[in-house]
Amino acid sequence: MSRALKKLPVSAVSGKLFRTGRVLSPVALILVRYGEIGLKGTPVRRRFEHLLVADLQKALAYHGAAHSVSTTRGRIFVEVDGPEEAGQALRRVFGITSFSPVEEVPAELPSIAAAAVEAADMGPGESFAIRASRTGSHAFTSQEVAVVAGQAVVDATGAPVNLDHPDREIFVEVREQRAFVFTQKIPGPGGLPYGSQGRVVAIIEDEEGLQAAWLMMRRGCTIIGVCPPALAPRVKNLYPW
Repeated sequence: MSRALKKLPVSAVSGKLFRTGRVLSPVALILVRYGEIGLKGTPVRRRFEHLLVADLQKALAYHGAAHSVSTTRGRIFVEVDGPEEAGQALRRVFGITSFSPVEEVPAELPSIAAAAVEAADMGPGESFAIRASRTGSHAFTSQEVAVVAGQAVVDATGAPVNLDHPDREIFVEVREQRAFVFTQKIPGPGGLPYGSQGRVVAIIEDEEGLQAAWLMMRRGCTIIGVCPPALAPRVKNLYPW
């Protein structure tokens, strides 16, 4: 079996996903990103987005996380009770490339700077960088966002700026009249939403067959698994996906 196949996450995901330096609110806003779906034509993209949202909601319900979901072009926003439970759910949703717990503020430089200072969680001597991006029309540029927010963090913490190899990164994503500040990008499985492609019969006779079935699921196929009884406990690892 190839080294890449051995690393596929077919076993249970466990452990804390979010950094514990900051205490997350019991109600958190999570920004969800998708990749390949955004390259599709409008009718296909909309259908895939609807499938992804439905899969996401099923996963959150499975993990017992109360939630509400809203969408915009290229992003999905999840307001959720229990961010850790939500994080475990989102790690298993095909089509999600990454997600981040975010702080939402108005798309104004003073508000963004204040949120960046609040997000800064650096130890003694640690450096940082501001990574800013924008979508929409604003009275400021992405560079100005980075400069103003970075100066605010320097003034508040005394931490040095290192744009090439920072110890910490603070991300700012401005979308129209909303701005989102965050420090983590947690990877998802990527691929296409489950069920967006056809049905496939997967004959699973060994670990390599199990990995191949997972890869087909990641490409959006609905799997009909056939396996010997001895392998059935391992095949059950595919169920939460």
